[in-house]
Amino acid sequence: MLLLRLFIAFVIILLFYSIAFQYLMNLEGRRYSYISGLYWIISTMCTVGLGDITFLSDFGRLFTVLVICTGIFFLLVLLPFTIIQLFQSSARVPRELPENTRGHVVLAEYGALTGALIERLERYNQNYAVLVADIEEAMLLRDQGIKTVAGELDDPDTFKEIRIEQAAFIVATGSDTTNTSLVYTVRRVSKNIPIISVASGEPAVQILEQAGCTHVLALDEMMGQSLARRIIAGDAMAHVIGQIDDLVIAEAAAAGTPLVGKNLEQAHASHIVDASIIGVWEAEYLFFLKRI
Repeated sequence: MLLLRLFIAFVIILLFYSIAFQYLMNLEGRRYSYISGLYWIISTMCTVGLGDITFLSDFGRLFTVLVICTGIFFLLVLLPFTIIQLFQSSARVPRELPENTRGHVVLAEYGALTGALIERLERYNQNYAVLVADIEEAMLLRDQGIKTVAGELDDPDTFKEIRIEQAAFIVATGSDTTNTSLVYTVRRVSKNIPIISVASGEPAVQILEQAGCTHVLALDEMMGQSLARRIIAGDAMAHVIGQIDDLVIAEAAAAGTPLVGKNLEQAHASHIVDASIIGVWEAEYLFFLKRI
């Protein structure tokens, strides 16, 4: 990206100087082709100074000094700085994972949800990599101790370099548009890798499923249902909120059930709950464990 910006700036300067060269030469009553003008500008910026084309007027000579100073600034300041930045970025943020990397979780983009997932993954010593398109953001995350890889999210080569076919699964937490593009790109590389994506609503869910997502999570809808259960608490059902191997963690509303008015000892004594109760929240919800 830095090299591209530098190249664009260089092209713009060449165009501007070419126009100025033709204008000043016309003032001196001489005419040169645009190729000759480009030849003079590049040779002057590189401080070669061949001398076969020169200005005779003071304005022309001042213009020559300006072109030389611009060339020195590009060659001695901007170009070395850009190259150093690129080498530092490549050293700090890798663009690929080792070939023997297997069973890792790929997290596309970084946000609050990704941060929460990283905490869980690190807790269980699960290898992961956060894929970020912006190199500056990738360096900041790397400095924070987050395992980051830089690469374009719509480039199939990016996913080949992060060994997506050997990964456990990939999680897309960006916008619906970004996630859809990412899913299509990943499916071009691997047909079997599980892809989990978030979505903003039912239309996005359908599009992502058609694109090739294994699981699509409409977080807004899920959050709404969870809040509704906590407010209404009228279904009297146990809702699974997590699972570790064959151990299921669930929550259930105590309101409107035989548990009302009983303590935990009484609930177990009467065999109302055939599970291990691990906590009570606001005397209304039970959190319990049960093996399946």
